[in-house]
Amino acid sequence: MMISRVVFVICLISWLRSALGKTNTVRFVIVPGGEGGEAMIPLDTPPIPDSTCVFKFDVYGATTESWFGKISANPETQEIECTIYRAGDQETYLLFNSYEIAVGTADVSEVISAHVKDGEGDPVESNNFVMEKNKLLPAPGWKGSAREFQALAKYFI
Repeated sequence: MMISRVVFVICLISWLRSALGKTNTVRFVIVPGGEGGEAMIPLDTPPIPDSTCVFKFDVYGATTESWFGKISANPETQEIECTIYRAGDQETYLLFNSYEIAVGTADVSEVISAHVKDGEGDPVESNNFVMEKNKLLPAPGWKGSAREFQALAKYFI
């Protein structure tokens, strides 16, 4: 067990060093309809769970919209940032029943700061979202419009 942990730590350190300046942006489409959806934004190819942002959502509204997910790494601070945003900084006409942003995996990362902007681009008060391990989630009972979600995660070894 100890040997596998050491190998894992060596691999993680190697990955962090190789990720210097890495950024990846992925375009995806959100289709309202109550079925929910998911977008995966990997930093590496092929995707590595420890360096991937996963955005899960359930929305309703009248229009299909283009969105982007951006992930970037800073190995000097051992941080990964994931931002989900409306294409072209446009307003959104979707209402979120729920969302979840997972940065990396819970055994190696933890969200240390986050922000959400509402459908018009104004900051959502921090009591309307929760940082839980490696995830950014809405506070219980929150539903509403949002056009940007950002989570900054710290990797620990």
